[in-house]
Amino acid sequence: RIHISITPIFNSEGEHDGFIAIESDISERKEMELLLKEYNTFLEEINKVKVNLIKEKNIDKSLPETLRVLKRLAKVEQVSIFRNFLSDDKVNINLLYTDLRQETSSGRTDLIWELQANERAANSWYNGLQKGEKVVLGVAEFPQGIKAHLMAKKVISILLMPIFIENTFFGFISFESVDGEKKWDNLQEFSYQSVINAIGSIVQRNDILEQLENSQEKLQQLNEKVNFELDSFFYSASHDLRRPVTTALGLIELANQAQNHEEKGRYLTFLQETIVKLDRLILDIIQISKNKTLEVNRTDNIQFEDFFQGIIDELKYYDDVHKITIVVDTLQENPFNSDSKRLKSVFSNIIANGIKYHNLYQEKPKIEIIVRACKENAIILIKDYGTGIPAEHLNKLFDVFYRANESKSGSGLGLYIARETITKLGGEIKVESEVGLGTTFCIDIPNYYSVTKSVDFS
Repeated sequence: RIHISITPIFNSEGEHDGFIAIESDISERKEMELLLKEYNTFLEEINKVKVNLIKEKNIDKSLPETLRVLKRLAKVEQVSIFRNFLSDDKVNINLLYTDLRQETSSGRTDLIWELQANERAANSWYNGLQKGEKVVLGVAEFPQGIKAHLMAKKVISILLMPIFIENTFFGFISFESVDGEKKWDNLQEFSYQSVINAIGSIVQRNDILEQLENSQEKLQQLNEKVNFELDSFFYSASHDLRRPVTTALGLIELANQAQNHEEKGRYLTFLQETIVKLDRLILDIIQISKNKTLEVNRTDNIQFEDFFQGIIDELKYYDDVHKITIVVDTLQENPFNSDSKRLKSVFSNIIANGIKYHNLYQEKPKIEIIVRACKENAIILIKDYGTGIPAEHLNKLFDVFYRANESKSGSGLGLYIARETITKLGGEIKVESEVGLGTTFCIDIPNYYSVTKSVDFS
């Protein structure tokens, strides 16, 4: 492009005498002006991308939109975000988002690339990304598996730029070109990096928000559970406490009106039984309070054979217990530590229920206690062959003051206390039952004694 400037020349008398023409080539300057204009437009779009990233709260919408803009600006075939999952022997590199669509809505995506430990050490491109360096490669420089993946899309060259979150290598963005060995503009790469930094911040913000939402949801569920249990507790406690008190007052009145000592003695015996039931209920309520407030004792050493034998010895005065065979089968090759008082309360209650609801008319009534303990945990099964529990009661069995069988005495707090206690210990309790066949409780509790020896249960 040629630029000509003409300047007229006048003589001393003011008459036009000619002109001076200056010719110059301005092609280079015009090209620079055009490049500056294009780059300004590029920077404006980059800034818009970053602003939209920050404004848009839905990461599944904002990231694909961002990648589409980067694809158009970089003039490449595809732009993608990959996440790095590192283990001792391999790296899984998973496709997270592309400019086409969101690849997944779950945390971990389908595996796309995999690097074994020996490949990881040999691949300078991966090491460079971990150090925060950009990487420009031809497809031929990748390992065979990744090369096949890229060649299937006819990719010839690729720019990889790392994503870091709090100085931790999260993954990278890939710019895939099918137009030969693409030349990458340093100024544009710098701008891409500013978007990538924003993407890292957005991913981090999204993770924090998800954690916060999960925490708030769990807190809401916990509050609802606590409020429900408190409502149920106060309602049931008021009725269950008042019932024996009312009964006791009635018995006292009848005893006062008794005509002879024999009749009075009978009423006083009934009164004693009523007060004993009231005392048990109050003790259960105290147990609930202690379980919630007292810290877990993790230092009691438990030998399960002796532990369960001690519980059985304390239950030997229960009605009809002499008619039931209680079998204890333990396998424990490691020291086991937990809170023995809490566990004794739980297992005493479950075994006592097994005795109370047993079918004494079957041949050889029995209760089985099976223990398998290792360095991590213990699994305890308590199986009776009693009357069983109807299916409609099972999901409420651990609720406060719930009684599946109103004909039997009990506060309805025992299994509620059992579940709360096992939860406090970091364990889990489940129940299976079938009417006429019996009930099995499965309790999984952690071992607080750290050892290196393992138990072979094969």
